[in-house]
Amino acid sequence: MEITISLASVLISALLFLAFYKKSKKKFDYIRIHISNIEHRVRRSFDEFQEVPGNTNWAVITSFKRDGTIFNLINDIRKYEPNVKIIVADNGSNIELINELTQYHSNGDINRILLNRNSEIPQWQKNFSISQALKLLSLEDVKSVTFFDDDMAIEKAWINDCEQILKEFSDLQLIDLLDDKIQEKNHPTIEKRIYNSEALKIKDAVNGAFFYMPKAVIRELGLPPTGEGINDASIEDGYYTRIIQEKGWRVGVINRAQNLGYENSKRIEFKRTQK
Repeated sequence: MEITISLASVLISALLFLAFYKKSKKKFDYIRIHISNIEHRVRRSFDEFQEVPGNTNWAVITSFKRDGTIFNLINDIRKYEPNVKIIVADNGSNIELINELTQYHSNGDINRILLNRNSEIPQWQKNFSISQALKLLSLEDVKSVTFFDDDMAIEKAWINDCEQILKEFSDLQLIDLLDDKIQEKNHPTIEKRIYNSEALKIKDAVNGAFFYMPKAVIRELGLPPTGEGINDASIEDGYYTRIIQEKGWRVGVINRAQNLGYENSKRIEFKRTQK
């Protein structure tokens, strides 16, 4: 009797789970399709970037309350890629950090600086500041843009490698420059190749912490969406990844940095404050 009741309980639980799963999956699929439809309506190429080839490589750093890492990052960029020009777009850090960024700008270690006073924009929603930076760069000479979170610790130069990889492997459109266990779990490798005796992973997704795009690719991908609705679906790397996968593009991955922010995630910190 007990065995019969137990089996019945298991069967009922399984049926309830399947019903919940199907309902949840339909809801998830609806949200995903709805977001995709919205993106298709607002998506456009970034025509502000002229088609003529540029000569200057730029770095865009999105910043928020990371005085413990951002200045080391700027120094790293100056050490490994001294000819790269730097834009910092800050989303409302404390006055001490802003003053130091301003000093770096005065010294010429930062070439452009954007200071947003709306500190309620969470650091992990970088779409607004990325769009700001790219619109500013539309007035400049641009060959490529490398995007950084402010918690990267660079370990090696990357510009020449990115240029050579994109020349050697014509099926790749952009280069991701952070490779670790967490990124591999979030964005599994599709294929492995060899570049200059170094492992080169091939993926169909991009991680926004540290990645390189030629100007032509930015022109085609366009600006990430911005607006008052700030949520996980609007993170810039998720947006770009959806376009990349629709196009059947491939991303090359080599490692040139460590992410120091895993233990001090501003995204998780922001989410906790909303509960």
